Amino acid sequence: MFKRKLLGVGLALFVLVLVTARPAQAHPIVVQTDPPDGATLDTAPGQVRLFLNQPVLLDFTTVELVDGDGNRFSPLAIQPDTENGTAPAAGTANQAANLLIKLPSLPPNTYRVAWKTRSEDDFHISAGTIVFGIQRVVNESAPGGPALPSWWDLTLRWLNFGALAGVIGLLGFRLLVLPEEKLLKDAEKSSHRENLAVLQERLNRYARWAGWVALALGLAFFGGQGLADNLSGERWWELLTGTTFGLRWLAGEIILGLLLALLYSGVGRVKSPLYNRSILVLLVALAGTASQNTHAGLPGSSPVLNILADSLHLFAACLWLGGLVAVLLALGQGYKNAQTEGSNLAWLILRRFSKLAALNLFVLAVTGFYKSGQQIASLDGLLTTLYGQTLMVKFQLVLFAALIGLLNALILHPGLRRWLHLDSSRFKIKPRFLKRALLLEIGTLGIVMGFAAFLSGAEPARGPEFSPFNQATTASNASYSAAVNDLIVSFSVKPNRPGRNFVDLNIFNTRRPAPAPFAKVRLMLTSPNGQENLVELPSDGNGHYQLSGDQLQNAGDWQIGVAIERSNLPIAQTSFAWKVLATQETGSRRPVVFSNQPLQPWFNLAAGLILLAGSLFWLIWRLAGKRFLAHPINILITFVAIKRN
Repeated sequence: MFKRKLLGVGLALFVLVLVTARPAQAHPIVVQTDPPDGATLDTAPGQVRLFLNQPVLLDFTTVELVDGDGNRFSPLAIQPDTENGTAPAAGTANQAANLLIKLPSLPPNTYRVAWKTRSEDDFHISAGTIVFGIQRVVNESAPGGPALPSWWDLTLRWLNFGALAGVIGLLGFRLLVLPEEKLLKDAEKSSHRENLAVLQERLNRYARWAGWVALALGLAFFGGQGLADNLSGERWWELLTGTTFGLRWLAGEIILGLLLALLYSGVGRVKSPLYNRSILVLLVALAGTASQNTHAGLPGSSPVLNILADSLHLFAACLWLGGLVAVLLALGQGYKNAQTEGSNLAWLILRRFSKLAALNLFVLAVTGFYKSGQQIASLDGLLTTLYGQTLMVKFQLVLFAALIGLLNALILHPGLRRWLHLDSSRFKIKPRFLKRALLLEIGTLGIVMGFAAFLSGAEPARGPEFSPFNQATTASNASYSAAVNDLIVSFSVKPNRPGRNFVDLNIFNTRRPAPAPFAKVRLMLTSPNGQENLVELPSDGNGHYQLSGDQLQNAGDWQIGVAIERSNLPIAQTSFAWKVLATQETGSRRPVVFSNQPLQPWFNLAAGLILLAGSLFWLIWRLAGKRFLAHPINILITFVAIKRN
């Protein structure tokens, strides 16, 4: 029965993934600005462009423009950058992946542009600042820093995680751990039936209370997000129905409502298998919707794998924490008349839960390492940022809770003590000590939930500032080659950044002898905003042309046209797309302290090794039996014997 229920959890998760799978979104990060941070411009820009890694809500975007003397300027408009992104879809909230901030006429000075916006996917805040100068040198770039959640946002997230742990943990404990009557000995049925029924009713009652708390906290969280942005009138409805965040929140509240209705409909009734399966499916769906309002995966990663990892991680964490609370209730109910280990109902319940707790820890380890690779860019991101340091503290607390759980397992499982060659006389049953250990484990996991709440609302340690420097520099030396009639044209730009560049154009004639010399070579440079600039290139001889200047002023997608004139021959023309990369100032990139090489492959490797080790252990346990593992040295002896043969 226990295996069938776990299979039901897996099937419910699979259905959830199929229904909700969508392109993964990440915390909104500005990956590029035009003009770049720290730039010095000869003329005043007419706009500022922000390039983000996911859509944000225009109605929740604010921009502040201040010059070096403290004078404030109001932007003329904040709109989607349709030249470099997509326009808002009809029937949805006003949103865009790239923002265009139109500026008023600005006199020569230094300027600071600060923005704050909200993600369409999870309503997380993205805030930042750039500094540029107009005929003024900017000595340093704008100070950067992660967008931290407010105290009320953090508190509500923490309490909501605790309430979800109560709902999922208590009900999951009842469905997955509590033994069926047929698993109890015939002689014990009459003595245990009453205790088991009372315990089940207490778990249901506390789960209902936790459900009401989670429902109220969800309403408070949604209302708090709206009040923080001073919403009024139609904007509340727009937030609810026109954003992914609002629709996902609404789905979570509906699932909670259905779960509560199902729990109240079962009061005083015999629980059918269909009733229990329905509750289990709703619990999995609740964990899935709640987990998607945290950080999802990187762009380009598998949405199915990300949703599965998020859902499993939250479900296992809630089942562990809430299950420990249920264990305390079982101790209070089952130890009242207990005399021996073997006949104690609580003893049987605790042993079954310890197996489920080990499975939860295994799931948390695999999904935790995988998700860490999605949120931590490098070793510097792990060790030098608040997000990375919080993640390490969370990991240490989980490890501490796992050690407490191991101590409890040694008390509950004589076979485990024999396997580790420990003296069983030191692990006698002491309910008072066991309760204290459980309370310590619950308290530790409660603190872990607080750190998880912070991580779910804070900005991850990833983005352009963490990218390896060599990736930016090698990408700046770009080139293009193409055949045009009987000519081969090679075009390159260095450093391919906004401002002064060196343009090289080499023309090679494939015919011998050449039918005619080159008379004129012109470039048509079309900027991202559609402005055209026709330039005639001077020749250095032998088909080599070079141009130096600031014709490529803006970062983004350009269109380059080449026209080659020869005597008595038609003009050879070609046109191609060209991307001018954003300036990578030293101020916009974190200084390397330890390493800025990507950590994601190592996190994925750790997750894979844990998954492989756990799967092999389970397989050996199932195929060879517990006796084979009674002494760990047997594994090594068997391996050596196989090698010799």
